[in-house]
Amino acid sequence: MNTLDHDGIEFRYVIEGDGQPMVVVGSSVQYSRGFAPSTLPKHFRMIYADSRHAVASYHPSNAELATLTLEAFADDLETLRLHLGTDTWIVLGHAAHAQIALAYAGKYPERTARLILSGAAPYSLDELGPIQEQFWEANASPERKALHAANLAAMDKIIDKMPEERRIPEVYIANAARFWFDPNFDASFIWDGVDIGRAYGRLYELLPSRAKIRPILEGLQVPTLLIHGNLDFAVPHTVWEEIIAGIPLIDYELLTEVGHNPMIESPKTFDETVIDWLAVSK
Repeated sequence: MNTLDHDGIEFRYVIEGDGQPMVVVGSSVQYSRGFAPSTLPKHFRMIYADSRHAVASYHPSNAELATLTLEAFADDLETLRLHLGTDTWIVLGHAAHAQIALAYAGKYPERTARLILSGAAPYSLDELGPIQEQFWEANASPERKALHAANLAAMDKIIDKMPEERRIPEVYIANAARFWFDPNFDASFIWDGVDIGRAYGRLYELLPSRAKIRPILEGLQVPTLLIHGNLDFAVPHTVWEEIIAGIPLIDYELLTEVGHNPMIESPKTFDETVIDWLAVSK
């Protein structure tokens, strides 16, 4: 584990492999584990980087949080690039972290060799929520729904007794039926020791509106790959298919029998998709 002190924050990062740099933004701990089945380090210099919301020691005031922007998250990533002496890199963002990757590619297109979005959160949860529920009701089996209800009931009995920094990981683990193709998947190993900082909630507040995401994507100057799972109940693939239609710089791959985390659930297919796309998109 390496560290970089910037803006009074100790950012951690993990490097594996050699080759063209690929930075995975979000949590160095979570994603270095999440990509553990991957063969990408055999092809790329994988850099798993903390964003400030993944630093538990970062304690901004409410006033500071209110001024935090996606651009600031992107600037943190740029500071790491300068620290590492990397000229350009492939930027990969998963879930809500995809919006940090998008912000970085938008501000630093000359430093972004390619952009990869996986299970990406497209826009605000307030607007996404009703679509999530419609997709869940239409596509989740009765067995999946029953298991999910039982998991949430068990979580509700213990969540208030947990330290605040552990509540988000426990909620994620309890929602396995929505995040994973296998509704019994135990994600505890991914979240063990993962820091949750005060800026976590702010990141979700910064997700763009549904009306703004299309112009953001149309303004991209970087070839982009969107990888999604057909049974991602957190972010239904239908949402993205509507948003990206007709944008020439965005390529789209829908993986079957995969949920919200294709790099973990189907690492071989995910890796091959990334490697093949990078080879032909040059």
